[in-house]
Amino acid sequence: MRYLASLKTFLETGTLGPLTREANLLQVDELFGPPQEWTFTPDDIRPLHWIYNDRESYLSLNIIFEPVAPYPVKSISFEEGGFEEAFETFGYHLAVTTDGFDRELRPSDFLRSDLWKDRDVRIFFSGHEDRLVIAVTFRTVSKALMLGETKTIRRSCTSPGSTKTSNSASWMRT
Repeated sequence: MRYLASLKTFLETGTLGPLTREANLLQVDELFGPPQEWTFTPDDIRPLHWIYNDRESYLSLNIIFEPVAPYPVKSISFEEGGFEEAFETFGYHLAVTTDGFDRELRPSDFLRSDLWKDRDVRIFFSGHEDRLVIAVTFRTVSKALMLGETKTIRRSCTSPGSTKTSNSASWMRT
């Protein structure tokens, strides 16, 4: 079966189509099939980091599971690249509509979006090497925009409460 999910709904609720934080490893496998890639440490009994790639870009959907059975979902994130089309396809079973949140979105438009109305929102500005970092956090969603010398937007993500910024994740729900 194929599913269509909304990036905006994901940011608002943490639900990505049929995938919720209440799902576990076997349920994710039933929904989306096996991942194209996975990683695990020598201590893991099974791979706990599943990666579903967009078939036409470098964008990937990452699902990380807790290390204890029944291996519930710990976090869901989009990494690398950026949303380029009206929708992106991950694996063979999931398409995500971008709802206008793509790599062309200006930071000011992102900050003015209706996602933030009536929410506990925190916005932080800081410098990172040669870039300006704008981090927006609400609920358990974190989004950071990195502005470099070339005036292009590179997206990265931080975990709520974290001061470390990674250059890889675009959107993350933890």
